[in-house]
Amino acid sequence: MFSRGERRVHIPRWQEYHLSVDETSAEWQSRTQPAPRRWSLEQLDAATRVSHRMESGKGMLLIEVQGCEPAKLLVSFAQRTEEPLLSTVRSDGRTSGFARHWMQICDESHLSCKRTGSVLPTRVIQLQIIHEELKARLLVTNGEEARYAALKKGIDFSELSHTFREALEIAAGIGLQYIWIDALCILQDDDHDWARESAKMGDVYRHAAITINAFASADGMGQCTTAYPPNNLVDYACRIGGEVYVHEEDGGFADVYELEGIIQTRGWVFQEEQLSPRRLYCGKHHLVWKCAEMWARNDRPCGFSGEVFDKPFMSTYPCSNWSFAYRQWRRMVQSYTRHNLTYAAKDKLPAISGLAAVFEQGFPGHHVGDYLGGIWRGDIYRGLLWYRDGNAIDRDRRIEGPSWSWASWDGPINFVFEDDDAGWPARMTWQPQRKYPCKVREASTTLMDPDNKYGRVSSGRIVVKGKVLMNAGRSKDQVLLSRSTLSPAIQTVSNVRLHSHSRDPTTYDLTFSNEQTLSSIAPHTDTNTSPNKSSPPLALPALTHPHIHLDKAYIHNSTTIHPQTGSFQEALTLTTQAKATFTEADLHRRGEWLLSESILNGVTALRAFIEIDNTVHHKCLTTAIHLKHSWRNHCHIQLVAFAQDPLFSGPNGQANRDLMNSAFTDHGAHIDVLGVTPYVESDLESAKKNIQWAITTAWQLDKHLDFHLDYHLDPTKGALVWFTLFGGDEWERLKLEIGAGEDALQVSFVGLPSSDLYMAAPPLSSPSTSACDSKEDAVGDRVRGTIRVPDLIRRYGLDVVLGVNNVGNAFTPWGSVDPVALACLGVGVYQAGTVEDAELLYECVSTRARAAIGLGEEEENGLRDFEY
Repeated sequence: MFSRGERRVHIPRWQEYHLSVDETSAEWQSRTQPAPRRWSLEQLDAATRVSHRMESGKGMLLIEVQGCEPAKLLVSFAQRTEEPLLSTVRSDGRTSGFARHWMQICDESHLSCKRTGSVLPTRVIQLQIIHEELKARLLVTNGEEARYAALKKGIDFSELSHTFREALEIAAGIGLQYIWIDALCILQDDDHDWARESAKMGDVYRHAAITINAFASADGMGQCTTAYPPNNLVDYACRIGGEVYVHEEDGGFADVYELEGIIQTRGWVFQEEQLSPRRLYCGKHHLVWKCAEMWARNDRPCGFSGEVFDKPFMSTYPCSNWSFAYRQWRRMVQSYTRHNLTYAAKDKLPAISGLAAVFEQGFPGHHVGDYLGGIWRGDIYRGLLWYRDGNAIDRDRRIEGPSWSWASWDGPINFVFEDDDAGWPARMTWQPQRKYPCKVREASTTLMDPDNKYGRVSSGRIVVKGKVLMNAGRSKDQVLLSRSTLSPAIQTVSNVRLHSHSRDPTTYDLTFSNEQTLSSIAPHTDTNTSPNKSSPPLALPALTHPHIHLDKAYIHNSTTIHPQTGSFQEALTLTTQAKATFTEADLHRRGEWLLSESILNGVTALRAFIEIDNTVHHKCLTTAIHLKHSWRNHCHIQLVAFAQDPLFSGPNGQANRDLMNSAFTDHGAHIDVLGVTPYVESDLESAKKNIQWAITTAWQLDKHLDFHLDYHLDPTKGALVWFTLFGGDEWERLKLEIGAGEDALQVSFVGLPSSDLYMAAPPLSSPSTSACDSKEDAVGDRVRGTIRVPDLIRRYGLDVVLGVNNVGNAFTPWGSVDPVALACLGVGVYQAGTVEDAELLYECVSTRARAAIGLGEEEENGLRDFEY
C-alpha cells in the first residue's frame, strides 16, 4: 500500500479521487466533482479488461504501478477471467502481436464490428510465406471473397517502399492473406481507372478486416513501425479496507487525440474513418487500436470501452428514422468540409462517394432521391441552406460544380439549423414538416462519369419558386450589391413593381452585371413573354431589427428558468438567474440561431443589445463581437453595450459602471451604441445620474445612444417619461423640444408591442396566491400599454419604428423574429386597418427602421436593399 502523503509527493498534477469499495459496488468522487459517481461492480466489468481479481468481493480492483521513481498509481476495475489478458500481449512487443490480440477480442465479442464475407477489390496484394520469407504479388481478382487489410498512407511516394514492406508484415502477422494499398492497386496515371476504382473506395474500407493508418509524425513523413516499447505496468493486487485515496493519470489517451488530429485534417481519410470497422494507427510512440466497441494502446492493451468515445457518423446505419439520418448526413458534411484536400477541385465529391453509397443503402423503405452534387433530393430544402463558415473566409474559393451545392466551395461550411460545428439548436432539427417559403420545381446535375452517380459533376440546374432576397445599394447611377447573395447565373429580374411605386401599374426590369452590381432599373416593355405579367412581384426594401436582444434570445430552450406570473420584476429576476448559467458556447449557439432566423425572414440589418454587468462581465460582448465578424457578409450588425442593471444605485452600481467603461476601452472599435436603463435605478436622483452619464459618455466616445424607458407607469414615482400616459399636449411639447428640420435632435422612438402586450397581461395567479410585483397588486391592476406608432408619426411628425425586442425569454416568452409579422400585429394593436396604415407599418420595420439606427444617410443617397 502507498501512504497518502507519498502519493501526493510523487504524483503531482494528477487528479485526486476519493474511492470507497465494498462487496457489491464502488463509489468515487473527484475533488472537482460536485457529486460522487457510483457503479455496481457488474457495470464496471463492462468498462475494462484486466487479469487479476481483487482478494475480497466479486469484482476486481487492479492497482497498477508504472515505473519506480516516481511511482505512478493507477486504478481500474474488471471482471474475473480464467486467463490473464495482459500476459499474452506483454510477451510480444511487435505490432502484429498487439493487432492479432485485439483482432481476436473483436472477432469473438464485438457484435457491431462483425462483417459478412467480403468481395475482394479489383486488385490486391497477395501475401505468402515461402521458406519463412514473406513474398507479395499484385493479384487481379475475379469476385473472390476473403478477408483483407487496407493501408492508407499519408507520405510522399519516395518513402512508400519501406512503409509498404512493414504494412505487409503487419497484415501477414495478423493472419491475413491479402492487403489493398491505394497507391499500388489503382493505376495512378490512368484517369479512367482512378475514377472507377476511387468510386469503390467506400466499399473497400467498409469491408476490410482492418485499416492500417501509418501516421508516425505530424508532417506525415513517418512510417509503419513493427515494434513498440514493452508494457511497463506491474500488476499489484491488494486487499481494500475502508476508504483509500487513488489517483488517475491525466489524459491517458492524449496522444490518441493528437494522432486523430493529424489524421482528421485529411479529406480522403475522413471517409476511411467513417467506414472502416477497425483501425490500427501506427504512431511515432504508440500503436493504437480503434473499433466500434474498444480503444486500446500498446501500453494499455486492455483498452477502454468504445462507449466513452465519439462514434462515427455512419455507425447508426442502417437507419429507419430518415429525418435523423438526413441530419446525420448534414452534420457529417459539416465535419468533412473542415478537412484538407490537395486537389479539392476534382476530389471534393469522390472523397466521400463511398459514404454517399452507404447512406443510400441504409434507408429501408425510404427513397432518398437523386444525389445532386452532395445534396439528397429528399432533403433538398435543408440541403440548400448552407453557408460558408465566416471563420475561414481566406481559405474559401470557388471550385467546380453548381454554385448552390456546398461541394462548390473549398473550405468549411455550415448548415442552418444544425447543432454540430455551427452550434445550431437541436430543437430546430426535428421538424421534418417545416414549411419553407419556396418550392423547388426542378433540380439536376450533369455527371462527369455517368457510371458514378456519387462522383464529380460538371454543372447543375435548379428552378426555385419563391421570394428572392437581394442586398443592394446604389450610389448615383449604379447600385452596388453589398453582399454576394446573387448567383452569377442571375443577370436580369424582369417585370417587378417597385415599393416606391406600388400603386403604379408600371413594372420594371432590374439588370445585374457580372460584377454583381445592379447596373440599371428600366421600365419593363415586353408585353408578350413575361411569365408573371398577371401578378408581377414587388421589390421591397429589406427588413431591419432596430431593437433586439441578442444574448437573451431563446433562453427558454437552454434553461428551465421560465416565468410564472408575467410580471416585469419577475422577468428581471429570472434573467439575472439565467445569466449566471451563460457560457460562451451557449451564447454563440443562441446568437447564431437568432441571426439565422432573422436573415431567413428577410432581415439585412439589426441593432443587437448585449448586456454588461457584474454577473456576465464582458462574456456576452466578446461572443457578440465574434458573431458580428462571422456574419458580416450576411447582415449589417450594430452592437449595443447595454447596462440592464443600475449604474448609480444598489450594491453593484459602481462595478457595473466600471465594466461599461472598460468595455469601451477594450472593445470600443467593435461597439456602435451605448445603452442604459434609467428606470431600474432605485430612486429618481440616481436615474437622472444614469441619463447624464450616458449622454456625456456617448458624446465623448462618438457613439449612438439608446435609452430603455417607460416601464414605471405610476405617476407618483416621478417622471422618467411614461410615454404611454402622455396626452396630446405632452406630445406636442415633446415635439417642440426635439425640434424640426436641420436643427432637430436626431431622436427616434421604438415601439415594442410584443413585449409590451405580454407585460400588460394580469398575473396568472389567484388572489390568495398572488405572485405579482408586490403584495398590494391584485389581478388586473398591472395594466401596461404601448406607444401608438402610426398616430405619433402622422399627428406629431415623430420618427417612430417597430422592434421585436425579445424572443424566447421572460420578457417575451415565445414571439417571432419576423418583422413582417410584427407589422401585422400592429394592425390590431393600433387599429391600423387602412392600406396607408399597412404601408406605414411596413416602413416601420424596413426603411424607417434603417434610418432609426443611423443608416438613413444611405437611403438618402440611394443605397437600398431589396427583397424580391
